[in-house]
Amino acid sequence: MKKVHRSSENRINQKSHSQIIELRTINGIDITITQRGILIADNSGIIYSNSTPT
Repeated sequence: MKKVHRSSENRINQKSHSQIIELRTINGIDITITQRGILIADNSGIIYSNSTPT
């Protein structure tokens, strides 16, 4: 597995605090699947997120 962008990792930790089910990077885009939803991010920030707010 490739190294995940530190910024994305921090964003995920700050926002969700939910268990990460799957985490992968494809062409520099991080795709994170958590118990609460899906987060797609690149170096510039969050592209798509459907996670439910707490």
